[in-house]
Amino acid sequence: MALAPTELLPVKKSNRPLLYRCDHCGAKFEKVGSAHRPINSHLFRCPTCGKTTFLASGLTQKKDPVKLTLYCLPAFYKHWLESRVQDYLTKNPWVEINLVCTEEEFELLPQDLSLGVRYGLGDWPEVQLEKLFPHQTQTLGLYLVCRPDQKNHPELLTLWDFLIQQAAVSSY
Repeated sequence: MALAPTELLPVKKSNRPLLYRCDHCGAKFEKVGSAHRPINSHLFRCPTCGKTTFLASGLTQKKDPVKLTLYCLPAFYKHWLESRVQDYLTKNPWVEINLVCTEEEFELLPQDLSLGVRYGLGDWPEVQLEKLFPHQTQTLGLYLVCRPDQKNHPELLTLWDFLIQQAAVSSY
């Protein structure tokens, strides 16, 4: 199944059912029928507006919710990133991640707290970057990128460090 240009991940709430909120129309669902959910996927098609872009909230009372946008290639998400993002969200339930899977070059917008994974030579002077798999010796690689003014945001830095640690102990 091909991924839609924008797709968001669910987050499990403590002691509550999974809650999905459509990022387009705002409709909320605790259960979504199998007609709207691909098998073995965290992606859903909204029964209200029909778009495939959902966000699930897993918020605690202790912290204010933080919204991050994460850009990546669809294949990279499916083969490496999906389980790691789920693990991160389980450990950080106050974070909401808007996952944008696209094969197009993306722009990190100043109004969004955002992190991306780009494939290339790493020659993007407008972003802060770090090679995700530094043990790979080829010139082309996957890079974590963010706006320089956002690099020290606590939640973005936490996700950045988490992904770098995961990449150090695994391969793609």
